[in-house]
Amino acid sequence: RRWLHASLYAKSALDKADSTQTREIGILLAGLLDTPDQYSEHLHRFVASLIMTFKTMNCVGTLLPS
Repeated sequence: RRWLHASLYAKSALDKADSTQTREIGILLAGLLDTPDQYSEHLHRFVASLIMTFKTMNCVGTLLPS
């Protein structure tokens, strides 16, 4: 329990989580502005990305075209 608390609530982990959330919100909003009819896919990607980021500290790819 102590190890989990130390790793999840470490300052560096919280800073990375904050920047990740900010980036993911930007991607979500850009996607919603671009293709609002695909809101369900955008929300699904947003939630999946946040879950995977906190689980593995990696980012799921974006639906936005390159």
